[in-house]
Amino acid sequence: MADGEIIERITFIDEQIHDLRKMVLESGSRTKEDETRAAARAWLAEAKKLEKNWPKTAPSVLEMTKGE
Repeated sequence: MADGEIIERITFIDEQIHDLRKMVLESGSRTKEDETRAAARAWLAEAKKLEKNWPKTAPSVLEMTKGE
């Protein structure tokens, strides 16, 4: 995986995190909470797949996005 592709994926994941947080803040119903949890689980699964090709010297996707 090329560095540019990794950066693109990180950017995409970062946008997803922002969208998830927005959903959580705006959610007022149980259905939205369930959808948000499902989306978060899907995001974590994607992050783990991405990390399989991650350079060993780089921090993990989860560590890089903690401060968001």
